[in-house]
Amino acid sequence: VLAVALVGTQRRMPFGGMSYERQCAMKAGWEGCAEVVLAGDSRVGVGLSPAAMAEGLPSCMRILNCGFGAVTFTEDYLNYVERVLRPKPDQGYIIVLGISPLTLTEAHAEMNSFISARQTAAGARWTDRYLGAWAERLILFCQPIRRLDEFRFIGEAPEVDRLSREVLPDGWNAHEPRFDSYGPTLERYREMFAGHGVCEEAIGRLVSAVRRWTAAGIRVYAFRPPAPAEMIALENDLGGFDEPALVARLTGAGAVWIAVDPAAYRTHDSCHLGRDEALRLSREIAGAIAGRPGMGE
Repeated sequence: VLAVALVGTQRRMPFGGMSYERQCAMKAGWEGCAEVVLAGDSRVGVGLSPAAMAEGLPSCMRILNCGFGAVTFTEDYLNYVERVLRPKPDQGYIIVLGISPLTLTEAHAEMNSFISARQTAAGARWTDRYLGAWAERLILFCQPIRRLDEFRFIGEAPEVDRLSREVLPDGWNAHEPRFDSYGPTLERYREMFAGHGVCEEAIGRLVSAVRRWTAAGIRVYAFRPPAPAEMIALENDLGGFDEPALVARLTGAGAVWIAVDPAAYRTHDSCHLGRDEALRLSREIAGAIAGRPGMGE
């Protein structure tokens, strides 16, 4: 009976055959395997498609999305981003930083999807060894339990799905929203920023990493993922995010800032893009990179 339930659930789940937990564990173990690394929190994980970006970049460059939910730019995470780069690439290295204000706070410095993924990687290896092909089906079977937390957050009835998600092996999570949840998200961010604003220590860590990377010949591009005006105002005012000052420090360290017009994109929950919007953003970022000197085939 359990086997039938597992197979049936696998077929019905809108997660593209891979669970979010399994994807995070896989991503946390990446090392020396890409020429282009996309780094940041869930706005990067949801907002940038490596496949769409590859359309505008040299075909020999492997692109991986290393965005993790609620991640902050700690030394640990920044070192991980660097480790994902492949040794001696033909076209050089590129790191793309999606900088949302929460990545520069201490709100989730001790617990986020990157930290939990590394903690559960050993467990994933155990299940693979002893359960084989059934391991992923068991994880998918348990997905509704994880999603209950999302329903608690948005205040909707559990029988209503907020979104479907396709979880892909290149690190991207493609969202297909079924309705908007602007209000609850804004309130949650207001609570987080009330206790954790943007801090100088986090900015300093990021700027130091960018300076180290660019000195080593790594091309670094940074942008602020698009969000509606209400969210941007909340992040700037209550969160204490000074975008012009950060841009000056990053460009001074050697990064290239890509200005994205937030009004050109629509989020379904004040911070995350749906699939089509994410594909547009991915192509815009890739186009900005491709237009820089030294990016010919």
